[in-house]
Amino acid sequence: MAPPTVIAERFELEELAESGGMGAVYRARDRLSGALVAVKLVAKANQRWAERFRREALALAELAHPAIVRYVAHGVTPTGEPYLAMEWLHGEPLSARLRRGRLSLPEACDLGIRIADALTFAHAAGVIHRDLKPANVFLVDGDVRAATLLDFGVARMNTLYSDTTRTGDRVGTPRYMAPEQVRAARAVDWRCDLWSLGCVLYTSLAGRPPFSAPDEMATWGKILLEEAPVLSLARPDAPPPLVALVRRLLEKEPGSRPSSAAVVANELRRIERPEGPDSTGITSVGVSLASSGEHRRVALVMIGPLPMIDAGHDSEAETNDSDDTRPGELPHVELTAAAERHGGGFEPLAHGGAIVTFAGSPAATDLVARAARFALEARRRCGAAIALASGRGSTGNVSVGDAIERAASLLRRAASGNDAERPVAVDEVSAALLGARFEIDADGALRGERPDDGVRTILGRPTPTVGRERELNLLAQLCRDSASEPGAAAMVVIGDAGVGKSRLRHELVERLGDGAQVWSGRGDPVRAGSPFSLLGSALRRRLGVEDVATPTARAAAIRRVMIAVDDLGLAEPERVTTFLAELIGAPQPGPASTQLAAARRQPRLMNDQLRRAFLELCAAE
Repeated sequence: MAPPTVIAERFELEELAESGGMGAVYRARDRLSGALVAVKLVAKANQRWAERFRREALALAELAHPAIVRYVAHGVTPTGEPYLAMEWLHGEPLSARLRRGRLSLPEACDLGIRIADALTFAHAAGVIHRDLKPANVFLVDGDVRAATLLDFGVARMNTLYSDTTRTGDRVGTPRYMAPEQVRAARAVDWRCDLWSLGCVLYTSLAGRPPFSAPDEMATWGKILLEEAPVLSLARPDAPPPLVALVRRLLEKEPGSRPSSAAVVANELRRIERPEGPDSTGITSVGVSLASSGEHRRVALVMIGPLPMIDAGHDSEAETNDSDDTRPGELPHVELTAAAERHGGGFEPLAHGGAIVTFAGSPAATDLVARAARFALEARRRCGAAIALASGRGSTGNVSVGDAIERAASLLRRAASGNDAERPVAVDEVSAALLGARFEIDADGALRGERPDDGVRTILGRPTPTVGRERELNLLAQLCRDSASEPGAAAMVVIGDAGVGKSRLRHELVERLGDGAQVWSGRGDPVRAGSPFSLLGSALRRRLGVEDVATPTARAAAIRRVMIAVDDLGLAEPERVTTFLAELIGAPQPGPASTQLAAARRQPRLMNDQLRRAFLELCAAE
């Protein structure tokens, strides 16, 4: 339907200035003053968009500042369309100016002062912009000293009414969102605007955003995981105080940023500005931040959002609020606990997905294996698309941009698959590190973890062991002596990763034949030093227990323990069952027995009871 030619019997629409998914902006004439005004109309009746529109109108009505677009009026047309009238500005957005070239140092400082002054006024009035970006900074008559802040549609207004955003709402534009916005944190305050100001200053001086990737998931991953680039690498002429200020604005932790927008403006005013020719053309410097730290591998698992609830999802590239749709809720509590068990850090994202990072393991194969086991567990717990990638990072400066982009690309492909049979997508680097321990198909899909049989093949045939006869003979003789005499024996095989410890064990089992019963436990770097964790792992695998994280899984594990104890005819089956359940991490529900309650109060007594129950089980076997 065509818009009316006159709004509220006051604003005569003259020309369409721009249009988008949310609505349209018209140049109009104000009959009362005769001045030109910009009239914004909502495109369609939608509660979420109407609320955003009302938010912007109320924010602008409260903010009378030279660097903030001036409010004129707002209301609803007779046909029910909300409208907002603002002053008409001649010029261009900062985003258009930057497409022609970077700003000079004096221009960037003037721009920063102007925006910081506007933010100081807005924050004092209880208004947080939350979507500061070059497209929302308008250069009146092309002058950075007359920059004007636009679009308060997602502003938070502490003095007027509470925030109405929900979990899963996107508030901000990906490349300019602060880490706390990316995490969808509830405690987002005015300091998110300082981060965005840092991004705008960096973009204006460097010619590119500090964090950018082909899609929003990869961009958010870089915001959370990568260190901010140093401005002096892109602009060697930048004075050290300006470089330091931009670096502080881009600190991940809000408390490490400047204490206020007024502080930022004052620091910019004190910076000496060498006069020089303006830069022309956007320079993609392409400098990677070198690090003197020790390089290590970092693995990450990306989890996409669950399918949208309701219909009509807005696919606009830089949208701030979707239509009346929202992603389904991931089981954050369960996934966070699973990530911690595998040694990962869980980061929920604003759009409903998550990123889980794994770092710190000295062995790359162990690190990626932990990430793979978490990814498989996450797949069992939710129906979202999942991708795994790994790359090189460094101590104190995790630079894994390539891995982040690979994971995001894999996630897009995984999301297009069958929801019911969606596998975990794995990049080639991680697949090579996972090796034969995991089942990975030709399409790079992680299907599961293989049984630990350890058979190594070339062209489908088992390969012989070379150079380990002495060790194999020693181990085999030890097992034969232990079997023929009434006594247990133990041997520890140690060595660096990749020297063949696992292969030696597999060859030993082959020589012992079917008469040997093998219990295999896996050490977990996260639980290093935890008493009996290795025995618990061996017992879980012996019983065929894969998961003890949920009440249902724990109940199934306890039933398996009870069946095993009953089959062996152990004395005091209830006591043995109780402590074996504790050993595998599946404590029985309900009130604890007297023995269990006492053991839980005294770690040494608990260790004694766990050891006793395990030895009784071994003796019976």
